[in-house]
Amino acid sequence: MALEQTDAVLVPAEEVLEFLQARPEFVPILLDGFCQALKAAYAQVNTLALDDIVYRLAKVLITLAARIGERSGSRAEIPTYLTQEEIAQMVGARRERISTARTRWPRAVYSTIPWRRSTLLGMEALAKLSP
Repeated sequence: MALEQTDAVLVPAEEVLEFLQARPEFVPILLDGFCQALKAAYAQVNTLALDDIVYRLAKVLITLAARIGERSGSRAEIPTYLTQEEIAQMVGARRERISTARTRWPRAVYSTIPWRRSTLLGMEALAKLSP
């Protein structure tokens, strides 16, 4: 899921292989990217199978904060407004389950700023939700 407008370009496999044959120094970079994606996919499968919804939600928000958040003390601001449906897709749960889990959290953990189209996260409080 992209958090902002994204354009994708289809590159035929033959072109990729020709490029890699001409520029073999890019093979390790490409393999590393594939391995990281595979590692993330396996982690997501394990999370879906083993973790409860609150832990999964906390883990997704912590990851988002690390990737795109702007830290200020113990809080992080994600500079985009995330709908419950978008969060549910990232967590791998129904929107209703996300809503139920999220409404149990105090504002110190999670709050939105509609006029700034952003989400505030209390990183210390989120970390306590993760075992």
